[in-house]
This record gives sequence, structure tokens and C-alpha cells, in this order.
Amino acid sequence: MSEGSQTEKGARAERIVLFGFYFAFVIVGEAALLGALCAHYREGWATLATGLAVACAGVSLVLFARLFDRYRTSPERLFLVLAPILLGGFAFFMMPYAVPDEFTHINRIFDNRAGQALLDVPAQLHQAYVFIDNYEQLAAELLVPFDYTQVRQTDFTVAAYSEANYLVPSLTVLAGKALGLNAYVLIYLARLSNAALFMLAGWWIIRRLPSGKQFALVFLLNPMLLQQEASCSADALCNIAILCFLAQVVALRAEGRVGIPWRQWALLGFFFALVFLCKYAYLPLTAAALVLLPQIKRRWIRWGVPFAMAGFAVFAVAFVLSSGYRRLLDEAAHRLEPSMFIQRLLETVQHRSVPTICQFAGENLGWPHEALYPAAAHVPLVWAAYLAVLLVALLASFDGRLSIPWHNRLTFFLLAVVEQLMLFAVFLLDCSDDAGPVEGVQGRYFIPVAFLGAASLFSLKRLRIGEAPAHLFAIAVLALDAISLAFVIIWFW
Repeated sequence: MSEGSQTEKGARAERIVLFGFYFAFVIVGEAALLGALCAHYREGWATLATGLAVACAGVSLVLFARLFDRYRTSPERLFLVLAPILLGGFAFFMMPYAVPDEFTHINRIFDNRAGQALLDVPAQLHQAYVFIDNYEQLAAELLVPFDYTQVRQTDFTVAAYSEANYLVPSLTVLAGKALGLNAYVLIYLARLSNAALFMLAGWWIIRRLPSGKQFALVFLLNPMLLQQEASCSADALCNIAILCFLAQVVALRAEGRVGIPWRQWALLGFFFALVFLCKYAYLPLTAAALVLLPQIKRRWIRWGVPFAMAGFAVFAVAFVLSSGYRRLLDEAAHRLEPSMFIQRLLETVQHRSVPTICQFAGENLGWPHEALYPAAAHVPLVWAAYLAVLLVALLASFDGRLSIPWHNRLTFFLLAVVEQLMLFAVFLLDCSDDAGPVEGVQGRYFIPVAFLGAASLFSLKRLRIGEAPAHLFAIAVLALDAISLAFVIIWFW
């Protein structure tokens, strides 16, 4: 074994140990801080939890400074430095049930069966729309001894989502139930399991992208996205699947290699399968892979792929309709008539575009204000600063290192537009009103569309701002997310 190889292995081992200790101290410290928050109402701040939180914060700060300084030029490793703090923060300090629709997804992590009209959940869990208002109430809930032999049935089942969406958090809950842990402790552990998956996926996405790394760093640390990923929501794996798929497509097209290795095709196929299993609504975005056709060696495969994808699209539509959506389509198909569709679209853009963009940037965390205000934390002005940083990060991706033909960029952009129109059509069909703006459109549904739209612009033209160092974007987004978390904590105090 060469000396260089031994040195590289030693550096890798040191890196793994450093990051491992860092992750552990951050998560334990934030858990202790939550414990201190919950306990201070009755016991004050002079508690063991407070002491543990302070001690872990001190060690975490030292490790943070060392890791940040060492990897200040590496966007993917900077992501690993920032993500544990922020994902752990949203996992712990965002109240259970406060993430949109999370009470329904929590039911699934306790009884992970798809296609069911009723699920069996612990009888002591809150009913749907019964929220935990503050950390004092949470403290009481965390002390309740749960009897998992006592169950009740619920019809809040999100039956359309497959078991794959909840596989990791439900296995976490299953192990915790065997140990007799409190159900709300299990909810936090389930959130952390999803957060860990996203942290690994985010690192891989930034590492895989040949350009746009600064943008990806800021985009993946979007406070609204972090909220979803550090929750029990099915969105956690849905977003991971489609973002990884799109990153792989962009990377393979940028490499331009004719005769893509089978391992890369297998990885792309794995992400496609995840998208199919997790969220049918994102399947149209997988057509982005058509830009890879020129890189397929065998002519018969090049010609066969589009026909295979068209056949699969027909199968997917038939499958979705057979899953119970045909009745919805039959009842509301008149809303898709061009005149009504365009009118409702324009009304929605006029009345809902600004609130939706604000939601996308983290203007309110938790449920949308107009839906259930008591479960929503308002974050003023920070959302505008985040959008500004995201825009600068996008301009910084114009670094001249990525060469993708203009027609491929146009394909990405048009797919993003088509996907958004299809999502709007779904909400229009599900809307209870036949006039006015369509309700239910939320900022979180813009995540994959915004990512693909931005990817169509990566390295469009070399700009001087492309030389901006990654650590400046890391500092900016860390500060903004920390402020957002502070508003969450204050809201539920």
C-alpha cells in the first residue's frame, strides 16, 4: 500500500470521527435544550438539561469552528456542517403536528399500511387538528406513560402514499415501541431519521452537481424545506427522490459521455423507482432524463426509450385513475375546460402568487396562516432576505464550468412549467368552489419545480460573481435559518 493511499485513508478516518462527534454533540445538545425549555416552566433554568445543553453547545461550537474552517471551500461538506444544527433545530423545536398535515403522517408511522380506510393508532395520541400549543404542554405530553395495547381507529390515513414513504421512520417507531418509549419521543426520533436521510441526500446532491453548488447549498437549506425534511411528512422522501433524480440527470448530461456506465444508469433507475413509489405527481419531471438519449450507444435503445416512457406514462395514468381518482375526475372534469382552467389559473396567480412565494421562502413555518393560524409561526422579512441570497447564489452558479445544449435547458424549463400546471390542475379538481382562486396551493409544492428551473440556468454565462466563496453563502443562510428557528421557538414558548 502506497504512502499516499495510507495518508488519504487516515484523513478520511479523521474526517468521519470529527463529523461523527460533531453530529452527536449537536443532536444531544439540542435535545437537552428542548428538555430545558420544557422544564423551565416548573423548575426554572437551573436543571440538568440546561447544564447538558450548555456543555454540548460548547463542544459543538469548537467542532463547528474547526470543521467550518477546514471545509470552507467545499460546499458539500459545508452542508454537512450546517445541516445537523438546522435539521435538528426544526426536528426538535417545531411542535409535533405543527408541520402541514403531519398529524396524518404521524398516523402512518404508527400503522404503515397503504390503501386503508382506517388505521390503528395509539389511543393516547392527539386527535386530528388537536394541537400542542406550547412547550409547557409538550412537557406534560412527554411524561405520559403510553400503553400501546390501547388503540383507536382513525380515518386520517393518507392512503394514497405507499409504505416506502414511511419505511425508515416507521421502523424507528417500531423499535421504540418495543422499548416502551413515549409516543412523542418516538415522533422526534422519526423526525430525526428523516432528517438524517435528507442530510446524506443533500451532501450527495451538492457533490454530484458539476456546477451550481452554491445555489444547491442555499436551496437545500431553505427553512421551509428543512421543516418538511425534519418531520414525519411523506414529503421528506418525496423531495429526496426527485431532487436526487434531477441532480443525477444534470450531472450525466454535463459529463456528456457516450456510453454511460451501467452503475450510473442503475442509480438513476433507483431514484426513478423512488419517485414512482413516493409521489406520482412528480413523475412528469422524470422526463428530464430524455436529454440523455444522445449518450446511449445502442441505436435501438435510443429509439425505444421514448416509446417505453410513453407506455409507462399511459400505465401510470391508468393506475392513478384505478386508485380512486376517476370519481374525482368525473365529478370535476368540467373545470379543466380551457376557458375555465385559464380563468381560474389567472385568478390564482393574481391572488395567491405572492403568499405562495413567501411560503416557499419560509415566511411562515408550520401550517399556512390562513389554514390554522395557531399552528403557524410567522417569520417577518427573513423570507425576503433568503430569496435575495438564493438569487445571488444562482448568479454565482454562472461559473462557466457547465456546458449543456440550449435545447436541453429549454427542456428542463418547459418540464418545470408543465409540472406546475399539472399540480395546479390537481388542486383545481380537488377544489370545492367553481369560481375564484384555487386554495391549497402551498410553497412546498414548488421545491422540485424551482430546482429544475434553476438547473436550466446553471452556467448560462460566466459572471464574475461566480467566484464568490461558498462559505459566505453558508454564513448567510445559517444566520437566516437561525433567525427563523428563533421565531419558531418564541412562537411556541
